[in-house]
Amino acid sequence: MNRFMARLTDILVYPARFYESLTDRKATLIAGAIMVGAIDFLLPDINNAAKLLITGKPVNDVLFNIFIAVFAILLLGFIDVVFMGVPLYDISAYLKKKEVIISEEDEGEGYTSFSPRPESKAPVVHNASLIKVMKAYIISHFLFIPVQTALYYILMRNITDNSPAWMQNLALILFMLIFIWASAILTRGINVLFRFNPVFRRLTFIIVFTWNFILNMVFDMQIMNWVLKLFR
Repeated sequence: MNRFMARLTDILVYPARFYESLTDRKATLIAGAIMVGAIDFLLPDINNAAKLLITGKPVNDVLFNIFIAVFAILLLGFIDVVFMGVPLYDISAYLKKKEVIISEEDEGEGYTSFSPRPESKAPVVHNASLIKVMKAYIISHFLFIPVQTALYYILMRNITDNSPAWMQNLALILFMLIFIWASAILTRGINVLFRFNPVFRRLTFIIVFTWNFILNMVFDMQIMNWVLKLFR
């Protein structure tokens, strides 16, 4: 049973070795940020993006909108990845320092007045960096975005304010499940990179979920609205 759960976890949130293989190469980070920007702009409904850019518009406006779309994808990708990655990295680095302090205090309690305490502590080794945390966020999209898009076309696209209450509630439940899943993927990446102990791993999920929720609300309600006003 434990082996099955471990395999299932690796499938749903990536194996730990996958995060450990992340590098600090900036080229792949930039490519990933552009991909995230394209996802933010085009999905879940590509038809809406096409209508915004070209449907019923003169040639000059189409060319202008395509140029703005390229700019919007770059801007959205930068905002999404940086505003998600930087705060989570800073908070995780702070928690790692607290974890080290707590660990050292716990070790110190094991020494008696007759036992010499070590003069220096070996640093806790981890391979986390800001670029790797941002990459962990980027690669999380490869898991939940296909499922989210499929659910949109199968169910959520046809749900409106006039739909039955059970359909609206089902859509809300599915949205929250996808949201929890996305947060769990990023949490796994941060925990692997920083090598947190079990207590801090649970705290990491709460932080990731909360910040992910706040940023998504601001992103959808404000930033996307500002970007859409740029188009003709």
